[in-house]
Amino acid sequence: MADQWAKLNDMRLDCELCDVTFSVNGSNFPCHRIVLSCCSNWLRSLLASSEGDGVIILDSLDAGAVEIVVGYLYGEPLSFTPELSEEVIRVIRTFELDEVEIRCWKYLVGAGEAKRNEERRAGGVKRRADAASVGSETRMHLYFWYKTQPPPYRN
Repeated sequence: MADQWAKLNDMRLDCELCDVTFSVNGSNFPCHRIVLSCCSNWLRSLLASSEGDGVIILDSLDAGAVEIVVGYLYGEPLSFTPELSEEVIRVIRTFELDEVEIRCWKYLVGAGEAKRNEERRAGGVKRRADAASVGSETRMHLYFWYKTQPPPYRN
C-alpha cells in the first residue's frame, strides 16, 4: 500500500491528474479531490461544494503549514519545526483532522518516561490556561513557552 501512496504523491508533485488547487497567499498546491475527500468530512464537504476552476483560496492559513499537512495526507512524514507548530496545528484543525492533531501532540510531547512527565506538567499548564478561558492559540503559546523554560519552571 505504501507504493500506491508514494505514486499518488509523485502524481501530485508532478501535477498529474490533479483536479483541485489550494491557493494559499500566492502559493499553489495541486491535489486530487478524491484523496483529500477521504481524509476528513470537512474537506469532503468543501471539495464537493466548490465550483468553477477548481481553485480554493485558503489565505487565512500559512502556506508552509498547508504544504506540510497536504504532504502528510499523501503519505509524507509529518515533520515541522516548533516555530511552525502553531500554524500546522491550525491547518489540522481547519481541515478537521482530529486523529492527526492527536498524533501531533504526541510528537510534540514525545515518548518515554521523562517526556511523559513533561506531558503531565504541560497538561497542567493547558488545564490552567483552560481554566482561565484563553483561546487555543494562547494555550499552544503557553505550552511552547513552558517547554522552552529553564528547569525552575519545569518542576
